[in-house]
Amino acid sequence: MANLILASKREVKSGAMMWHVYRSEDSVKSGEFYFSEALKALRYAFILRKRTGAVIPKAIYNKLMAEVKASQPQQEASAAPEQESQPTAEVVGEASPLARQYGEMKAKHPDAILLFRVGDFYYPNK
Repeated sequence: MANLILASKREVKSGAMMWHVYRSEDSVKSGEFYFSEALKALRYAFILRKRTGAVIPKAIYNKLMAEVKASQPQQEASAAPEQESQPTAEVVGEASPLARQYGEMKAKHPDAILLFRVGDFYYPNK
C-alpha cells in the first residue's frame, strides 16, 4: 500500500464538523490533525507531503480545493474592510521582492491559489 495523505470531514466531540488530515501508514497517530477550514487542511497536507514524501490522492486534493473555492467568496467579503485599511508595499514605497514575485505569478495565474513558503510557514494569497 502506498504512503498516502488522507483527509475527510468528520464530526468531533463538540459537534463541529472538522477536516481530519492524516497519513495512511502512520501506526502512531502523531501526524493526525483536525482543521476547521479546508484551506488549513490543504496547507497541512502539502507540508506532510514535503516532509514525508507521501502522496496526496487526486480525489482528496479535488475535494479540499472544491471546499476552499466554495468558502473563498465568504472570506473575501469579510476581509475586504481590513485590506483597505492596511497599506501595501506598493502604496508605501517600492515593492519587496516577494511582493513583486507574487504580482507576477498572480498575473500569469489569476484563478490559482498561491502558497508562498517563507521559512517554515506558507502564506496564502488574499
